Amino acid sequence: MFVTETLAGECIGVCSLEAIEARSRVATLGIWIGKPYWDKGYGTDAVRVLCRFGFRHANLQRIQLHVFAPNERGTRVYEKVGFKHEGTLRRSHFVGGRYVDTYVMGLLAEDLVEG
Repeated sequence: MFVTETLAGECIGVCSLEAIEARSRVATLGIWIGKPYWDKGYGTDAVRVLCRFGFRHANLQRIQLHVFAPNERGTRVYEKVGFKHEGTLRRSHFVGGRYVDTYVMGLLAEDLVEG
C-alpha cells in the first residue's frame, strides 16, 4: 500500500497492489483519493505510477481491477492509463439504493500508456 500525496507532501489518498498471485504475476489495483482532490489529475498520476512500479519493479504481467459502472470518473482514469474493459458483472452490488453493474478491467505491461 502506498500513500498518495501532492508535490507539497500533503496526504490525499492511498493506492495499492493487492492479492498478488506469484505464479501468474497478477495483482489487483485499489485506489482512494479524497473528494476535495478529484478532477485534478492526482488519480490518473497515482494509477500510472503504481502500474509502472508493478510492471518494472514487481515483475507483474497483469494488473486488474473492478469498478462500479456509475463511477465514470474512475473508468476514464483507468482507460487513460491503458486499462481495457474485459467484462461486466451485471447487478453485482447494491449501492445507493439500487443494483449496479461492476466492470472488470485489465492492463498488460505493453498496454501501459505513459503520459
